[in-house]
Formats: sequence, structure tokens, C-alpha cells
Amino acid sequence: MGLMVIEENLHKLKHLNLRSCRLISDDGIGCLAGVFKTTCRPPGTRDLKSLILQDCQISDASLNSIAKGLPNLESLNLSFCCGISDTGMVSLSNMSSLKDLNLRSCDHISDLGIAHLAEKGAHFKVLDVSFCDRIGDGALGHIAQGMDFLDSLSLSSCHITDEGLERLVRNLKGLTTLNIDLITWECEGKGEEGLEEEKCVRFSFLTYVVMSFVERDPVSTSLCICSIRWLRDSDVAFAVLYKVKELMLVNGWRSVSCNYCGQFEIFIR
Repeated sequence: MGLMVIEENLHKLKHLNLRSCRLISDDGIGCLAGVFKTTCRPPGTRDLKSLILQDCQISDASLNSIAKGLPNLESLNLSFCCGISDTGMVSLSNMSSLKDLNLRSCDHISDLGIAHLAEKGAHFKVLDVSFCDRIGDGALGHIAQGMDFLDSLSLSSCHITDEGLERLVRNLKGLTTLNIDLITWECEGKGEEGLEEEKCVRFSFLTYVVMSFVERDPVSTSLCICSIRWLRDSDVAFAVLYKVKELMLVNGWRSVSCNYCGQFEIFIR
């Protein structure tokens, strides 16, 4: 009922935040998008630019309604919407106006869903798939091939490898913001000698990623490195972060942050 009132009366509405409104249903989103209205009714919320549905109990049916009834939507936050799946991504891929999509902690989104998005994904500029446990290198391959104009990508806690990330950085020349969580790079069980060797490999690869960003666009680049737990309390950590700080100062980076790295967060700021 509440969403019907919004659709019928707030015709100039541009931004709507419905975060954690758990009583909202697929039918309610259909009303908001105007897919149930007759031709004699007003245009409703067709001019909506931004919609936040974080932690709402909706399904792929809502995404279909949004795609049909909100042709001017540019930003959509679906984080923690556990009822949506890969199938719903087909609808979103057809929304040429959609630039910013947040799928953080959507448990049923996998590499297949990203493939659906990337099939017609040239319109996406910002994508967040952090904490999506079913996202891996396959998704990075689809992103690298189909989202040519992607500017910002968040991959925290995704099951990615060096190969997937390297392919991504190599192919997406317009990418200026990368948020990665390196906690998935396991070093445990390798023994002391193997652990040190692994740390050196990770240092080299991290440096490669950093340098790729610097060479691309040193002024507008923003790199966020999260939860580098295998670097804590080690000499390698200082070497990595000193390198990042050096590159930041020399190349005039707008933003370089290292979240959840304890004492080292202060070191680079």
C-alpha cells in the first residue's frame, strides 16, 4: 500500500531508500515500478534515478519489474538481498541506463549471474560483488570481456586467484578503483621456507597490480587493499606498504587505503 502511494503521488521522485524494509514484497516493487498500472494512470516513478533495496526480502520477480518500469534508473543497491539469483541478472543486463550495481553479500549470485550481466554490460561503471561466495575467476573473465567501461570494482572476500585478477587488470583499461581482499591467498601449511617464498610472490604480484594502475591513470587512481592478514607483523608488510606509499606520493594518487591491516593503516597515510 505504501509503495502504491509513492508511485501514484511522487512523480518527481529521483532517489528512494528502502533499506531493510523487510515487509516489502515483489508485488510492492511491481507497484513502485508501475508495471500493474493502466494506460490512463500517471507515469509514476519512471524518473527514479537511485533505488536502495538493501536487505529487502525480494526475488527475481522484483528485478524483472524494475527493468520493465524504471527505464531511467542509474543506481541500484541489492546488497544482502538473499532472494535474488543469477536469473534476475538477465533482467538487469537489459537496463541500459543502469551504471552502478551493488550485489554485496548476495549469496545466490555466481559466475553465471555475472556472465548474464556482462553479456550486455557495457553500460556498467560501478560493480560491487564483495562477499559473494560463489564469485570466482570465471566472473572476472566475463567482466573483463563484457564490461568495457567499468570504472570501479569491489571483490572483497571473493574466491579469486592471481590469474583471474591479472586478466582483469590487463583487459579493463578504464578501471580506476579496485577493492580486493587478499585474505583468500592462503599461505598456511607451507612451512617456514615455503611461507617466505609465498610472501615474496604475493609482494611481486601486488606490486604488479599497483603499477598497472599507476601506468593507466596516476591522477584518478584509487586502490583499496583490504585484510592483508598474511602480511601482518612481518617485514614484507612494511616493504609492500612502503612501496604503495611511495607510488602514491610520486604519482599523486587521489586515494590509497589499507583497511583492517592494523598498525600498517597508519603507516601509509
